[in-house]
Amino acid sequence: MKHGFTLIELLVVTTIILVLFFLVLVNYRLGEKSFSLEESAAKLAQDFRKMEEMAMSAKEFHGKIPRGGYGVYLRAGDSLYTLFADCDQNYQYTVAGIPCEGGYSEKVEEVSLGERLEISSLSSGSVLNVVFTPPTPLVTI
Repeated sequence: MKHGFTLIELLVVTTIILVLFFLVLVNYRLGEKSFSLEESAAKLAQDFRKMEEMAMSAKEFHGKIPRGGYGVYLRAGDSLYTLFADCDQNYQYTVAGIPCEGGYSEKVEEVSLGERLEISSLSSGSVLNVVFTPPTPLVTI
């Protein structure tokens, strides 16, 4: 009597191992995408707090305190958002032109959401400005 495995038994075990490997690989990719989205959402929340703090502490922007405070500008379809100083006190990010004294743009920083992420829609339309105005924490959306 010989001991060992038949070819059929080896093929069945190999197939089971390959199926398990494939399932683990698929779940890993889904988890990676989920983590990337959570990381970007946390970064956006952190930047909202940063702009609120800059407004409440009267942080200077190019030597002057912005009259309108600081804000976050989001646009549907973009893979980035803009942190800005509201120099002209219109509660919006001025995309074109030079609204700040001294010939500066309102842009403080442009932040990328991450690889393969974009803002798909906003409840207020295609553009959203969230502005924090001191001295009372007035939030304009």
